[in-house]
Amino acid sequence: MYQPPKSTYFEQFNFELSEIIIAKNTIKLLKKLPNGFSNQITYLIKNSGLTMEEVSGKVFLTDRYLRKWKSDNENKLNVSAVAILKFCVGLNLPPAVCNLLLLSKRKKFENESGIIYAAIRDKYYSKDIGAINRVLKEANLSIWEEKY
Repeated sequence: MYQPPKSTYFEQFNFELSEIIIAKNTIKLLKKLPNGFSNQITYLIKNSGLTMEEVSGKVFLTDRYLRKWKSDNENKLNVSAVAILKFCVGLNLPPAVCNLLLLSKRKKFENESGIIYAAIRDKYYSKDIGAINRVLKEANLSIWEEKY
């Protein structure tokens, strides 16, 4: 399977860094993020160091779907919490950034599966898709292979 290159965020937030460095890098990124979901998505994609096609491959969402996110200036597009999580984990974004995107769309993880998704957000955002899919499979949740 083709593995696109790592995003620039991987270098800033991977688990091999100290928690202090990750925290400082998270604060820097949060301060740079513009207001509004579509503006935040546009910024994150633009600064990922990846092409739209590479982002699409890493986050398991079609580039067409991501373009809809980028153009949703009126914040009317219904985006699932799991789709936002795929985006965040695929780009190796830290939990605080993922939480901001979820809040922008008024989404949260609920019920038992939500606890698993929250754990992925918090503990697996720097892991490869194989590790994440093992967790999803063990929890009897859909693995992340298909693009929307």
